[in-house]
Amino acid sequence: MATSDTLSNERFPDVNSVPISTDISPPTSLNFNLLIREPSRNFEIENGHAAMAANERFLVYFAKQILVVIDRNGNERLKLNKFIDPYDICWSSYLNKFLILGKIGRYGLDLEVGVEDIQTTESDNGFGRCITCYDKTCLIVYQKSLIEEYELPTWLLKKTFSPPQSWKATQTISRIRFTSNGSHVGVVISEGSLDRHFSFELRRPNDMAVLQTVQMGTDFSAIAWLLALPNEEFLVNTVIKKKFYLIDSNGQLKEEIDYDNNGRLIVSTTLINERCLVVKTENPWELRFYDL
Repeated sequence: MATSDTLSNERFPDVNSVPISTDISPPTSLNFNLLIREPSRNFEIENGHAAMAANERFLVYFAKQILVVIDRNGNERLKLNKFIDPYDICWSSYLNKFLILGKIGRYGLDLEVGVEDIQTTESDNGFGRCITCYDKTCLIVYQKSLIEEYELPTWLLKKTFSPPQSWKATQTISRIRFTSNGSHVGVVISEGSLDRHFSFELRRPNDMAVLQTVQMGTDFSAIAWLLALPNEEFLVNTVIKKKFYLIDSNGQLKEEIDYDNNGRLIVSTTLINERCLVVKTENPWELRFYDL
């Protein structure tokens, strides 16, 4: 059932009326050197969950238990008080909606309608902790790092991937994302309980075989974030280290990027329109916009 009683009076543009670019040239790499500058825009927000995602025009984040949608200029377009307790969120261009994993359910956010419960048979493993999708394929990670593959829009379970035999009981998949063209999957692994060791894996999506691994050292935070970039690259961060790890299309470490020396912690990131990087920070809680 859709929840829409707190939708803004201003309707979102009809996606079918928005002109589609005919420019098929490959995307250029983002200029991360611009992160040393002050953001072009920044907004104070209430503390909340790391879960955050964007499409070409809008960004979804959570302030405490409030779901908020803003445009790239920071204008609030929707605010919804619904208990979701989000673990993760991704944009599905195939369904034209955001998909949200919460503690007690799965949800779809249609910007014209509101939040709807996704009516699927609950997995024996719960509702999942990480989600990513590309075209008709959706991957959900569960407890003990089990991965299930679903076909959209029916949510038919197609495959189940168990962790490799070398997997340790102390290891957990923190985040999973398809590459920008869907050819590979990026995974962030955490190991340990206090000082966690983090690593990145590039995997083949049809069998989850590990093709490349990048070690990222230890961090006292339990949170790691993974963002798929244009050109099949990834951006990884853990909260305490205040740096980004740029992973190239071959799954190798391309660059370590230091971020902010004023005490801010990196919580999560997203991209609007493939060029505008939004960084959610703690201490203080802000959304910081960089046109790269």
